[in-house]
Amino acid sequence: MKKITCSYCGTEFQAEPEKTWTLTSLPDKNGNITVTIMAIWKCPQCGRKIRGVYAKYKTGAETRGKTPRERLIEILNAHDKISLDDISKQLGFRKDAIRKAIQNLLKQGLIKGKLENDTWIKEP
Repeated sequence: MKKITCSYCGTEFQAEPEKTWTLTSLPDKNGNITVTIMAIWKCPQCGRKIRGVYAKYKTGAETRGKTPRERLIEILNAHDKISLDDISKQLGFRKDAIRKAIQNLLKQGLIKGKLENDTWIKEP
């Protein structure tokens, strides 16, 4: 039960909603979706119906899976040595895109290693 304040008479009460429905937002830039559960309650004092938010939550990585960047980092950290061709097959991206992504991850300090002759070599 949720504590409700009647917007008409000001009475505070706790009650289960008479009706609920769900609103879903468009994904934000990270792919997260906000789900809002709306509800209608009936004021026990004046009998008027009050509409409001019952609950709200944001979906995250647990519902959309890992990003290609997260998968690339996992692959690089799991292998001491792996070719860009093998990474390309696993992720479904072109080799030149993989090379650029690895260079960016190195610059950001998210991985440690080097690219040598189209092969990733992880530093110990």
